[in-house]
Amino acid sequence: GDESDSLYGESGVRGAAAASGRRDSGVELEVDADNKLMFRPVVIVVPLRLGLATINPIYFAQLLELLEFPQSLGFIGGKPNSSLYFVGYQDDDLLYLDPHFVQHSVSYSQRTQDSTYHCRQPLKMHMTEIDPTLAVGFYCGTPEEFEDLCIRLQTLSGAEGLPAIGVGHRDPYKADRDNEVDPFFDDAVLV
Repeated sequence: GDESDSLYGESGVRGAAAASGRRDSGVELEVDADNKLMFRPVVIVVPLRLGLATINPIYFAQLLELLEFPQSLGFIGGKPNSSLYFVGYQDDDLLYLDPHFVQHSVSYSQRTQDSTYHCRQPLKMHMTEIDPTLAVGFYCGTPEEFEDLCIRLQTLSGAEGLPAIGVGHRDPYKADRDNEVDPFFDDAVLV
């Protein structure tokens, strides 16, 4: 066929994968009656607990690798009583922005110097200092980016083969129901 028949347009997938919505990652994406992919850009936030009182060292390399994914938005976490936004790393130090700077509010219409609303430079913290509870964020603007993220997450494994994040191939909430659709999960994407 014609270029418009593909799942993704000119750069798309053809054949059985296009007809079923099944991707190389094994994750099924929904297609409509015309075999067009039903996809909307999505922000995925994955809450994780990577240890009990402290982060387990077997996850250090994976956490750094997650920050290198092109879809990565970084992660939120920190240390007890301090929430931070981690955006990168240098050696074993995580680079972060501290979103907490208390100041008086100003109305939107007031013209004011906004330099105090931005971090002047990133700060750093050694990986062993972060709390084991954190949330990793990803943004997928296209089906190809989502597919790439799924493949990257499936190949992610650290010491002892324990991945920090697993990828399911179907929606577990819909799997065991006789075609019942809970409206709450209608727009959910589970990774």
